[in-house]
Amino acid sequence: MINLTSFELNYYDKFNTHNIGKNSIIYNDGDKLLKIIDENVLKNNSNIESNIDYFLNFYNKNISFPTNKVYVDGTFKGYEMDLLKGYNLIRKIEKSVRDLVIFH
Repeated sequence: MINLTSFELNYYDKFNTHNIGKNSIIYNDGDKLLKIIDENVLKNNSNIESNIDYFLNFYNKNISFPTNKVYVDGTFKGYEMDLLKGYNLIRKIEKSVRDLVIFH
């Protein structure tokens, strides 16, 4: 579990995803990405956090599954995932975002 304040989150770099995953903002944390889900999406989908719990147990070198849940100011806001590196990085991230948006 990652606990941040809103103030701390503002120091992360926003990751350019070419408007993929429009219901969230992805922040770069070095070798990790933080996906912060839009507040309206969280309000309208009460099962998102439990879906993240399910995906925490998955691993695939070509798909970036959640590795931790992210809480901002004590409230669930999203998840952390590995930054995939190498040839086709953008395609892998696009696929990862599409695969994990099943609850949007």
